[in-house]
Amino acid sequence: MSKGLRTHFDAEPVAHSMKSVSILADTPGDAELLRRAVGERGREFRSTSELLEGSLDTDCLVFGFRGLNLPRQVERLRKVQRRLPWIPLVLVTERSAAVARLLCKVQVAELVWYDNVGTELQTRVEAVRRASALNDLADKVRRSVDPPALRAALVYSLRRSTEKPVRNVQELGTATGRSPVTLFQQFRARAGGATSFSRFLSALVVLRARQLRNTGMTWEEVSGYVGFDRGTLTRKSKRWLGRTLTELDHLPPRSVPRGVCFGTPRAAAGRALAAAGT
Repeated sequence: MSKGLRTHFDAEPVAHSMKSVSILADTPGDAELLRRAVGERGREFRSTSELLEGSLDTDCLVFGFRGLNLPRQVERLRKVQRRLPWIPLVLVTERSAAVARLLCKVQVAELVWYDNVGTELQTRVEAVRRASALNDLADKVRRSVDPPALRAALVYSLRRSTEKPVRNVQELGTATGRSPVTLFQQFRARAGGATSFSRFLSALVVLRARQLRNTGMTWEEVSGYVGFDRGTLTRKSKRWLGRTLTELDHLPPRSVPRGVCFGTPRAAAGRALAAAGT
């Protein structure tokens, strides 16, 4: 594996702990509610302009708004996203079909209802921060001095892992227009024999499977999404984490990485409409 890739994995927990979570809400009371739910990393901003003009050492944005003046609120979100497109956004709002429909106009990483802030917000924030870390890692690899074929394949696999991960090296070669044999050889050379490209991709599959499981999917639903039956997922999990899927269910939530993104505005709106009961 590349030096840059290995170094980033080693340093990532430390770098993450230094980042803040930026919070913007309609009222000081709501901002304080969100800050308490996020924890000590939360940093409140009083206005959109203050957030944009400040020194923003953050890896996640949390926006809280109620059901008043929705078009104006959505425009605020879009303004921030135009200026800070690389930072994932968690939206906290009221359970409303009107809100859900307006989400078609914005990119939302996660959605939390105000009545679930105390139980869900911190988990969702950690989820998008983990997904953001994989995208950051992809950017780091993209700028590395690895062979072009390997670099392109690693970047593609890391970015895909936050949505629907690549199943194997053959699929990766087809997607990136590279020879699977070349990718195997270049990865083995960079990893120094410590692991294989297949095991690396399997780790990303298990990571995504666990993330999906944390959203409330059954393991059967997760298997259908990632394209592996439950038995295969169990074997991959056992090889990588040393635990079966059933054992993973009994671990504390933070014992394994998480990270779930809605992916697109339309997908976010669809989930929000379903949750709102429309």
